[in-house]
Amino acid sequence: PETVTGIDKVQPTLFAMQVGLAEAMAANGVRPGAVIGHSMGEAAAAVVAGSLSLQDGVRVICRRSRLLARLAGSGAMASVELPEQTVRSELAARGVDDVVVAVVASPQTTVIGGDTATIRELVAQWEERDVLAREVAVDVASHSPQVDPILATLADELAELAPGQGGVRYYSATLPDPRAVPTFDAGYWVDNLRQMVRFSAAVRAALEDGYRVFAELSPHPLLTRAVEQTAAGTETPVAALAGLRRDQPLPHGLLELVSDLHAAGAAVDFAALYPAGRLVEVPLPSWTHHHLLLPRDKPAGQAHLVRAHPLLGAHVRLLEEPERHAWQSDVGTAVVPWAADHQVHDVAAFPGAAYCEMALAAAEELFPTGCAVRDIRFEDLLLLDDHTELTAVATLAEPGVAAFSAQTGDDGEQTVRATATLHSGTADRPARRDIAALLAAHPNILSGNEIRQTLALRGIDFGPAFTGLVSVHTAADATTLVGEVTAPAGIRAQQSGYGIHPAVLDACFQTVGAHFLAGGGQDGPLMLPLRIERLRRFGAGRDARYCRATITKADAVGIAADLEILDAAG
Repeated sequence: PETVTGIDKVQPTLFAMQVGLAEAMAANGVRPGAVIGHSMGEAAAAVVAGSLSLQDGVRVICRRSRLLARLAGSGAMASVELPEQTVRSELAARGVDDVVVAVVASPQTTVIGGDTATIRELVAQWEERDVLAREVAVDVASHSPQVDPILATLADELAELAPGQGGVRYYSATLPDPRAVPTFDAGYWVDNLRQMVRFSAAVRAALEDGYRVFAELSPHPLLTRAVEQTAAGTETPVAALAGLRRDQPLPHGLLELVSDLHAAGAAVDFAALYPAGRLVEVPLPSWTHHHLLLPRDKPAGQAHLVRAHPLLGAHVRLLEEPERHAWQSDVGTAVVPWAADHQVHDVAAFPGAAYCEMALAAAEELFPTGCAVRDIRFEDLLLLDDHTELTAVATLAEPGVAAFSAQTGDDGEQTVRATATLHSGTADRPARRDIAALLAAHPNILSGNEIRQTLALRGIDFGPAFTGLVSVHTAADATTLVGEVTAPAGIRAQQSGYGIHPAVLDACFQTVGAHFLAGGGQDGPLMLPLRIERLRRFGAGRDARYCRATITKADAVGIAADLEILDAAG
């Protein structure tokens, strides 16, 4: 099949798919009680509602996209996980006048559009604050001043539209009042291209009017999450369903969506599917609930199994939910013996460094061309038995971003142990460090044993596998530290299975403990990692020889530090 590229081809293709899907659903007994369009999707929505003829709908989308093609390369757009008013306030505070709010997708998600350089600068600033923001791949920054040069021409070319009354309720994402009846004339479509998309307001109005089941008709779901977020903001139960998903086979066509809509409470005209049949009542099922973990030895039907990571276990991609990935493994001390050497108050505890390795490994499975892990949070300490089942799940929330969690289950109760956000993308390799200069600048030396003894006073005991911190070099102010690390003999042969062995990464974490020892501190609270802001790997972890730690904050509560893990060449 031909790959469709260019806004003048992509938008008409999407329009045809959306209208075609609506017709196919009608043939399967599903007709909308109301419609909402998002940006260019309003053209298809107007046709489905009966407010535009198919010919006029084609005229709108083709002339709109052809004119936009003239502006290809003009401006950029970006999505940010911040409310609209927060974004507006920040733009005003920074004096930004070449970027505007283009889309309000949900109460938490806003899209901006405008000058490319300014957009990228804003995204970088938000990322520095750990605000989820990313540039959106578009040819033109619609819903911004970037499209002003074509608006008059668009109005002229759509002057002969002949809108009708329509037979389906229409919630406008263009008008300030989503319940107002649009004119669907040339002026409306000019506003549709230039004005902000008020998608969240349209969804909220539909929710307030009693609609609870939403179906997105598109090649891949982009708006179901926005519907769910808007509903969550009003504490309204909702079902947001996708008609198609990228790379997902449909062995039963659209009947799966029909059944999902019916199960969610939508009205389905089964006479369209079974004109000669007669509905009968069937006995209700009697459920016997059992909590079933994914089997490690037999992959479930309807799942695709790939290679196993020592801690993650087998990677199972569910064909029914291609955006969801799952792993399951036994991390108990009988299976992962080195984990028994990490003890908290004399009980084996799964180390935070292990969750870091798991999240990185999961990110590399999902985003093999480049990835990073952000906002790792260690939620609940996992104490280990001989056998301890651990499940990891990564769900693609949007392209290039996945929510990751590691959890355990006992008697049907799930306990989240750690969470993180996985991101795709590459980064420049940091500049090489001069190891000789680093060591010369840190002339005082503490042995790794001294540091581990200090941590033992705080309740953390390290067995042989966790003695990889050889020594720590300190300077007079102790704000920077240089640790020498190595893989202990007992785990050296296992390193090939890991990006970086958790025991080696933990040795780097131990380096930070030298800050208290260098300052004369002994007693205090547990020195366990609580959160990691950002984690990225640039090379093989088995080559780790040094850890440069920069203390950014230290008080009675804890320490914050930036860590650089270096090989022998810096």
